Amino acid sequence: MTDYTQGRAQFASTALLYLAIAFGTLSFWTDALAAGDPLTATVDWMVAAFLTVAMLAVSYLLSGVVLRYADAREKKATVTARLVVILGGVLVLIEGGMTHQGLAWLDARKDLGPEWAMWVASFGLSGLNVFALYTFARDIPKPKADAHRVSPPFTEESPATAAGRSLALHRHQNAA
Repeated sequence: MTDYTQGRAQFASTALLYLAIAFGTLSFWTDALAAGDPLTATVDWMVAAFLTVAMLAVSYLLSGVVLRYADAREKKATVTARLVVILGGVLVLIEGGMTHQGLAWLDARKDLGPEWAMWVASFGLSGLNVFALYTFARDIPKPKADAHRVSPPFTEESPATAAGRSLALHRHQNAA
């Protein structure tokens, strides 16, 4: 059941997603705007548009990585789960790198802080994009009623054991 807290978390997660996209494409759009008319500065405008589409796609995929991984694990889709981890790592590198590029551009103009802080902020924002929905906005499944009881796994009796049991039962009946 989604409640008010989850709704706020979904809103905040979406805001952080768009913030990463904005930072990741900021410098490209400012270059395009500074170049002037889109018809005369076509390359700058195309770069900004293409990289915005790329950043949107990367960020949207990244925001669902943990949910997809959990779903794959639950359904025992091992190959999918492993691919989600590998490709999720690639997406973090892309988004974090693009976000850093935008923050470094902004830092050069506004002196936000030291270079290491820009890296932390960039990859921190990507980390939030990865884990925010799973951590704050999803329904937490209720524990199963039988989770506290552990029963031994069912194993099929081997033919040798079954034959031995049958022979012992037959001898017991004949002795009586």
